Amino acid sequence: MPTDTDTRHDSALQEWLPWSGGICPVDLLTVVEYRLRLQTADGMPLVSTAGNLRWDHGRTPESAADASLRRNDIVAYRIKESRDHG
Repeated sequence: MPTDTDTRHDSALQEWLPWSGGICPVDLLTVVEYRLRLQTADGMPLVSTAGNLRWDHGRTPESAADASLRRNDIVAYRIKESRDHG
């Protein structure tokens, strides 16, 4: 029988996956750690549910029109907690 730990990943052991924009790469309910363009590599990662983030890198009219949004582009992510729908 699966346990709660079966759906979690040890994020400290996972490598950062580079991200150059596009459609959200994981299930929207997946909890991810992520880094933004304006962050330094040694800064604390941010954590959120993937569906609450903007993954597109300026590929929407709102972000293309406002260059300040580019500072908040996700440039790397890793899975912190996955929620299987099995």
